[in-house]
Amino acid sequence: MTTTFTYKVTNLNRETKDGYVFRAGYTVKANDGTYEAGIYRNIDFARAYDVEPVEAIPAVAAVEAEDALLDEEGNVVIAAVEAVPAVEAVPAVEGVLAALIPFADLQEDTVIGWIKDQLGADRVTEIELQLQGQLDEQKAPTLATGLPWKDLIKSPDRTDPDEELD
Repeated sequence: MTTTFTYKVTNLNRETKDGYVFRAGYTVKANDGTYEAGIYRNIDFARAYDVEPVEAIPAVAAVEAEDALLDEEGNVVIAAVEAVPAVEAVPAVEGVLAALIPFADLQEDTVIGWIKDQLGADRVTEIELQLQGQLDEQKAPTLATGLPWKDLIKSPDRTDPDEELD
């Protein structure tokens, strides 16, 4: 039978000044029609403007060993260096608060999308494989507990499971 994985949002933590959701509690349940397994986790979300702006960095040409720079005492200051590509500037993000979805308008599917995006496809697959493994263990257990010398079945006149049998 096919396993169904169900994601549910169980709680959202937000800032009251603007409704910004910074943490979500969620569950993932696996169900194959007979058995069920699940997890509960929290995940944090960062504001877009929590990232500092970065100024552009120009490319640096390679420096060959014979072109090494020396200081006044003859010590190598810059040895052979591979070329470094330019880095584009990352501007500060403005108007982030205007882009927030009002808390009252959030839909569970939207937040589940945020959770899966934050986890990444590899981690989503890993979670689902772990839950599938739990279902497989329930179907065909590889581990068991008990004592071979004790009858662990409770009889109506026996209330203490640790009581010795005659």
